[in-house]
Amino acid sequence: MSEPSLTPMKDAARYVGLLIAGGVIGAAVFMGIYKNNLNLMIEQNHGLQSENAKLLGKSPI
Repeated sequence: MSEPSLTPMKDAARYVGLLIAGGVIGAAVFMGIYKNNLNLMIEQNHGLQSENAKLLGKSPI
């Protein structure tokens, strides 16, 4: 009686590893884009708050 081949198990492990690696890389790219957009929004918000304070005659934040 021969032992069953482990080739299907190795292939499945390879595909699961690629799936996990793709998820990690995708999440890193998403977070980089999200951080950049959030930083731009915060800078614009600060500028708008300063402009609003000038128009209302108050000291900027």
